This record gives sequence, C-alpha cells and structure tokens, in this order.
Amino acid sequence: KGHRFDAVVDWVAYLPAHVEADIRIFSGIADQYVFISSASAYQTPPDKLPVTEETPLENPVWQYSRDKIACERVLEKEYASSGFPYTVVRPSHTYDP
Repeated sequence: KGHRFDAVVDWVAYLPAHVEADIRIFSGIADQYVFISSASAYQTPPDKLPVTEETPLENPVWQYSRDKIACERVLEKEYASSGFPYTVVRPSHTYDP
C-alpha cells in the first residue's frame, strides 16, 4: 500500500489466475504492466513464415502455450473494459548460465 510503480514486469505468471491477481493488485498504481508470454503462443505449426505479430495465437501441442494465450486474453479483456495499461513480450529464447 502507498506505492506507485512506473512499470511492473511479471516473468512468472503462467495461468490466467496469476494475471487476474496482478490486475487486482496493480490497477491504478502501475503506469505499465509488462507480461512475459512466450513465442510458443504463436500458431503451431504456422500457416506461413515468417512468424509475425499478426500470426494467430494457437498452439494445440503444449498446455503451457495455451495458458500463456489465455493470460493474454485476460489482459486484452481488462484493457477493453478499464484501460489497464499492458504490454506483452513473447521471447523466443530464454537462457541462463
């Protein structure tokens, strides 16, 4: 309570309930919410290459990807109803040492 954030970046939201909780917590106190999704959310297999932002979100192969798509849909819906400011990043490669 009592804090305001320029941006909140969530790397560990995997389910719609995680994003819904973030929306409740950060609505009105964060200028931008950044959701780290996955490039695996793009259509698999793709109808055409290259894969772009216009490529549909559809992955019948991996539940993880479908959950990330569902999270993005929650954000789209919240933006449409309240203007909740969000950005989606879909990294294709993540790594660590």
